[in-house]
Amino acid sequence: MPIQPSAPISPTPSSASVAARSVSNATNTPLDTRITISADDPNDQIAIDIPPEILAADTAPSIKGLLTAIRTQGFTQAINELIAPYMTPGSPGKLAIDKTGLFNVSQLAMEIPSDIWGISGKYGAQINIVKPDMYPLDSNYYLQIFPIHNELGFNLPQVLSACLPDGLLPEWCGLSAQAICNHGVEIPLVHHDHGWRMGRNAKYLEEWVFRPLELDLKYLGLTQTLSPVQATVGLEFGTHVKWDLHNPYCRYAILSNAVTNVIGMGAGLGVSALTGGNAMLWAHGGAMIGQLTGHGLQYWSNDLCPDEIVTWAGATLGSFDINKPFEDVGRVTNYARIWGHVYNDGWRPNDLKEQAEKAVAPIIANARRNHAIDLAERGGDDAAEPRAVVSPSTISARFASHHL
Repeated sequence: MPIQPSAPISPTPSSASVAARSVSNATNTPLDTRITISADDPNDQIAIDIPPEILAADTAPSIKGLLTAIRTQGFTQAINELIAPYMTPGSPGKLAIDKTGLFNVSQLAMEIPSDIWGISGKYGAQINIVKPDMYPLDSNYYLQIFPIHNELGFNLPQVLSACLPDGLLPEWCGLSAQAICNHGVEIPLVHHDHGWRMGRNAKYLEEWVFRPLELDLKYLGLTQTLSPVQATVGLEFGTHVKWDLHNPYCRYAILSNAVTNVIGMGAGLGVSALTGGNAMLWAHGGAMIGQLTGHGLQYWSNDLCPDEIVTWAGATLGSFDINKPFEDVGRVTNYARIWGHVYNDGWRPNDLKEQAEKAVAPIIANARRNHAIDLAERGGDDAAEPRAVVSPSTISARFASHHL
């Protein structure tokens, strides 16, 4: 996305003084170093008024250049121009930044423990704000609203207590795993000349997230007891299954997902009744298995096939996660994290056939041309001289051989 230029700086009477201090120039004359940030810029940019006295002070050239750019071009444009030389296509900076992103999760849920020590289920609602491209600064955000959130949590030291020594981890350190399924919608937040607005291309979204290993480091509170705030680092694998809301079959995809969830939940409760296992755990797990089975059937359906599938694998890092229980089973969660992906990919299943045909079209044309030349050299008789049959070495070539 092209970078939107910032508005020139224009100090306004309503600007508020942010900082004030004194420095001295070469003649030891005190200088007014007040920096004013305007909140009234029409383009919602951060406008900073830097008095000329600061620029005239004995400042490092690189800092003075950045301050001058902020004064003349605006904060966002100045930062963009500072970063741009390191963001050229193929550069290490661009490759690294393309693998990182930001997201914030707000969740209200009910956590129900099972009779299997260390395993619990969470049911609730969740809202995510995701920025998949950290650069450029004005690239899209995405608002994800999940009225239905399902999660299976595993306290690994408890689940693996039979094979792990007691007291392996201190009280302030946690080790867990999660399997998460969210049902909702995704709305792009698009940058315009006058700020951010909701985009039109909203999607129905099924989100699957698997965190096989997550380390939590809890902070101490003011009373030297463990607080609900923690730092978190962990591995993450995920998939987004999406349908465009304007797709006429989207409503049937939603219905089929609901049906497979209910069938899976019923099957889980049936297994629980037969085996005497924990009803919550079996119902929850059964619903997830039913949902996955439904996705498999949808993928091979012409009408219910998802419009887009996105997959990723990597790690997440958070320094201020809030995870606070209330009323025994209630839980409020909010965390902002940065991710780093070693793998990410996406495709539109309905376009795969068309993409395959385009990919093999040159192979087919070349094979037909070689076949015509071969016939001409043998006098036009396709059966005049037997030829050895050579199996094509690639999938594309084998596909092309059937279209001669």
